[in-house]
Amino acid sequence: MDFSLHPKNIKVLFVLLLVGIIVLFGVFSKPLKDFFYLKSESFQKILWDSGTKVFGLLDPIFRAKIISQENKKLKEENIQLLQQIVLLNHLKEENKMLREALNLGMEKEFQLKIADVISEDVSRDMIVINKGAGQGIEKGMAVITQEKVLIGKIEEVYNDFSRVMLVSDPSSSFPVELEDGATGLVKGEGNYSLLLEKIPYNVDVKEGQLIITNSLGAVFPRGLLVGKVKEVKKTDISPFQKIKVSLLFNPSELKRVFIIVGY
Repeated sequence: MDFSLHPKNIKVLFVLLLVGIIVLFGVFSKPLKDFFYLKSESFQKILWDSGTKVFGLLDPIFRAKIISQENKKLKEENIQLLQQIVLLNHLKEENKMLREALNLGMEKEFQLKIADVISEDVSRDMIVINKGAGQGIEKGMAVITQEKVLIGKIEEVYNDFSRVMLVSDPSSSFPVELEDGATGLVKGEGNYSLLLEKIPYNVDVKEGQLIITNSLGAVFPRGLLVGKVKEVKKTDISPFQKIKVSLLFNPSELKRVFIIVGY
């Protein structure tokens, strides 16, 4: 019988040896196991210690990854909470403005939409608001504060925002009246300045008098506050007085406004 070290014979010998070891473990189980553990103790300890060290090194990495994921999740949740807080504060301020408008009885006079001021046009006396054609805004609509002070009118309309021409813009001109009933015309001079014209020389106009819109020309609803008399000048060569008017609002402090969509 040929027992040369042929690969096939090696496999047969390996199987026989394995069977023999299993039998020996069965017969001399405890002594052989003790011997095996004794001889392999140092090697197993190295493997165990090495494994422990590896996992010990990897553990902070795994923990850091978990912490990073948790922090990311917490940040996302915090951002969502902040967004909700901002929205709630925004709604709270809107509700406050609406309540003040209701206290003034504006809901009985006008149909209103509230809008945020999002920017100011430094080249002209204009502001931009976040309401447009998509929200029912149309060119020519009056824009006011919650105190019924006239800010201006819608000049350009886009889908989700509009440009508002302030009453002080040089292109702005509309009829008004004084508290005593005298009528005139307010014109914008630019740089947030107003001029009251067409007030006859013989009309007694005092500084501090309020100016309101009237119904002539149907430009704006009657009774909106426009400004107050700042300075009065009379000359013998003109039948009309030259009256400077102060605005009743600060353009740089405007945050929210009302658009009159119907009256």
